[in-house]
Formats: sequence, C-alpha cells, structure tokens
Amino acid sequence: MEINNLEKKYGKKLVLDIKNIEFGIKGIIGILGINGAGKTTFFKVMTDLAHSNQISKYKYDISYFPDADKFYNTNILGLGELLRLTYSDFDVDDFYKILLELGLTRDTKIRQLSRGQKNLLNIVMTICRDTQYYFIDELYSNLDFETRELISKIIIEYTDVKNKLIFISSHEIEDVERLLDFVVVLHDKDFGKVYSQDYIIKKYKNLYNWFENEVTGGIQ
Repeated sequence: MEINNLEKKYGKKLVLDIKNIEFGIKGIIGILGINGAGKTTFFKVMTDLAHSNQISKYKYDISYFPDADKFYNTNILGLGELLRLTYSDFDVDDFYKILLELGLTRDTKIRQLSRGQKNLLNIVMTICRDTQYYFIDELYSNLDFETRELISKIIIEYTDVKNKLIFISSHEIEDVERLLDFVVVLHDKDFGKVYSQDYIIKKYKNLYNWFENEVTGGIQ
C-alpha cells in the first residue's frame, strides 16, 4: 500500500495532508496519535466513507466496520447472514464463534448492546473478512481489562498476521504496545516514518518514550 499527496478537508480546514508513505510490510501496525490527529478520518478516506481529493484504490482490499449502530434493528444471527451475503470473503462461522467467546449469542439484539460491546462487534466484523488490509479504530476503547486481553488473543488467533497487514489506531499507547510489530505516528496532518517495534524497544526502551520523542521532537 502506497499513499501519495492525499488531502482531506472539512470545509476550508485541512485535516489530512499525507505527502508520501508506503506500507510494504506484514503484521500489526499501530497508528498512534493524540485525540483529533486524524486517525479515524484516515481510515474513512481510505475506504471512501469520507470524500477526499482522491478515490481510494484500496477500498476493496480493506476490511473496516466503524459503526454497528446502522444494524440497529437486527440481531447477531441476522447480521451474520447479512454480512455473509454481502461479502463473499466473510467467514460467518468464525463470526458467531468469536462473538460467543465474547458473550454475545446469536439472538442478541444489536440495539441492546453497550457502547463497549458495539466496539467489540465492529472489531469482530472486521477480522472475519479475508482481505489484504484490516483497519481497527481505537482498539481498546470502552473495554475493560479482561475484555482487552481476550480481544488481543482473538486478533492474533483469527487474523493471518504473517501475510496480512492489520492497522490499529490508538491513543492508548501503553496498552497496545505488546500487540504491535510496527508503529507510525500521525501528527500535524501527516505520517512520520514507519518503525519496527524491535527498533523502538532497543533505542527508546518503550513505546511511550518513542511517541513523546516523535511528537514533541518533531516527526522524523
């Protein structure tokens, strides 16, 4: 995946100005940034859920479900069948299996879910497709510690991390650190350089120290 000269504006306000970045890697990459940095906007632009100066050439290779609320009037069973019919690469058996591990049965109605459960549902819908790229926005948002541990295990177990690229956005740096193979900061409307987690640990000891250096010291 290579991105060149990608801009996104809301009115006259420029929120993304991505000059050039290439993601020629496989594994799990963390897109880190402070709140409002543009992480969610980037995901939406790449899937054409938000208009930009370019039409995304990658949207059919990306699995991304940002909002379970649009399925308000159905239950887990109905949602699974809808996704199976809509996406030929959707694994409905894994979908039901994973959600059951998370305590959501087939007769659970979407409108009865808590905010955290809807976030879980978005994640599971995303990883149950067989695509080249997966976008998971704010991985641990509204999840307790036990559920965070479980969802981390599920992502590793049900995604082909050796042959796919999973993008995980977060501002909770210390929580996602152990899950990542690579990291990049989205700051001041653009991406910095992609670093391996091994390099960061060796040079900066932990992800938080590196992030502080990148943001406060300027993107390298």
